[in-house]
Amino acid sequence: HVRVLQLEARHASGPCPARAMAQLLHRGEQFLLQIDSHMRMRKNWDIYLIQQLTNHCPNPRRSLLSTYPVGYHLSSTAQPQDSESSALFYVKDNEIRGTRLVPWKFDESGFLRQKGVFLSQAAFAEGKPIRTQLFAAGFCFGMAEWLVKDAPYEGLHHLFFGEEQSMAVRLFTRGYDMYAPAESVCYHLWSRAHRPPPPTINSREDPKDGDLDGFQHQQAQLLRHESQAHVRSQLEEGNEFLGLERTVNDWGQSLGVDFVNRTIYNPRDEADGVGAENEEPARVTGSISAHNILDDNIMNRIQAFMQK
Repeated sequence: HVRVLQLEARHASGPCPARAMAQLLHRGEQFLLQIDSHMRMRKNWDIYLIQQLTNHCPNPRRSLLSTYPVGYHLSSTAQPQDSESSALFYVKDNEIRGTRLVPWKFDESGFLRQKGVFLSQAAFAEGKPIRTQLFAAGFCFGMAEWLVKDAPYEGLHHLFFGEEQSMAVRLFTRGYDMYAPAESVCYHLWSRAHRPPPPTINSREDPKDGDLDGFQHQQAQLLRHESQAHVRSQLEEGNEFLGLERTVNDWGQSLGVDFVNRTIYNPRDEADGVGAENEEPARVTGSISAHNILDDNIMNRIQAFMQK
């Protein structure tokens, strides 16, 4: 059974509102996997993840498996017009070791950035999840309550960097622990080289009457700044979206990160099961595309669809 909610691309306003709508499709399933597009799954991925969660995590109800997946590559025979399903692809060295998330650096906006690193051979051989306390929006698996009950997505429009930090602190303060599975169960196409370029827009600072693209761009930028301010308030002051079981300061100490001084003071080492660095995800930075945000009419249509 597949449930699909479709909207026109011009109504998109970032990953958080999209995930907030997607979570409305839940119909009581026990487990929930959230992933990005452009994924390739290993056989029996679901059985493996359930075993990792229920057999090795001390509290499966309050545990999540989350990481940046190893990348896969399109072969030299793949053409730009090919769909990914028809194009040949491969994984370098047929890698099946898992990756774990580690703190990386603070960006110019003051948000903690993270990256994936391969597990050491010893940690991989042990076969148990590695606790990280970091969240990857593009791959996260657990019992469904984490998303539909305890930490549902907020409608943070046009937020990209900051989404994972917000979800991690919300989950942590509600008593959740986040782990990396010992093996890779899926692979992600990090490269965007094969995709057609996005359409360009008019992004003038002072749009004239009728310059809808320029107005939308300014509107999107404003919403993004508001979303970023909301996430900063979670870290600096706390808000109603945080739990009471642990504090933001507890989260920083568990990571070895000082959010006040923007310092990472607990460098990773082999004792933590971290081996060679994984490829850094190819994230797109710069100005954001101009899109309409979801208006009341669209949300009413979504709610009507969900009542069917």
